[in-house]
Amino acid sequence: MMKFCTACGHKLVKKVPPGDSLERFVCASCQQVHYQNPRVITGCIAHWQGKILLCRRAIEPHTGSWTLPAGYMENDETMEQGALREAREETGANISLDTLDPVRYRELTRGGSIQKVLNGIDASLESGLTPVKINCVLTPETTPGEIEDLREFCGARELKLRFIRQMDLQRGKFWKVEGGQGGHCTACNRMRLTVDGRFIPCLFSEKEYSISEHGIQGAFEKAMEHKPWKGKANTRSTFYRIGG
Repeated sequence: MMKFCTACGHKLVKKVPPGDSLERFVCASCQQVHYQNPRVITGCIAHWQGKILLCRRAIEPHTGSWTLPAGYMENDETMEQGALREAREETGANISLDTLDPVRYRELTRGGSIQKVLNGIDASLESGLTPVKINCVLTPETTPGEIEDLREFCGARELKLRFIRQMDLQRGKFWKVEGGQGGHCTACNRMRLTVDGRFIPCLFSEKEYSISEHGIQGAFEKAMEHKPWKGKANTRSTFYRIGG
């Protein structure tokens, strides 16, 4: 059993790190995660209707590269169990659905079809891409009826529903995610890349670093360097402009 961090020497605590599903030894000071599992990699080739399922990496190494669903085995599991777990963890569908009302959905998405989303949910379940996660952003216009309809819809299909209250960028106010992780500044390791090529280190930060000006690596490194421990407010941007 590990007791101290090999990076800084502080005591370790056992908890589930952000983005994980199992308890790990985590440094109480520097937050480094210490894994204790076999160094055997297992995975699978998932195919459906003549197509092979690939995953696009969201973390280093090789962020953005395409790969098969695979990863390290955990303690006390067979290779088959590990392959199935990795496939489920890395390919589980994550779907945004803020309402079940077709008219309001079309307004929110500027012309989107809710039937296509429902068809996608059914296809995800039929393909075994579980757990299927439904993200619902709560806005001042969201009604109690819409919330209850989503709870019943997701409960009947065993979908994992998460309510994410819309941030107030101008006042720098946000809330913890109901039904999942999120809303913890000290554990945040995310940045926003806008459609016009700007890295934003924090949604509550007005700093932006353009890829066209600094290059993709330079812009990324500058955003990492200036990521605040906790942002304050963003009076320059709206969600429509920065995405989300």
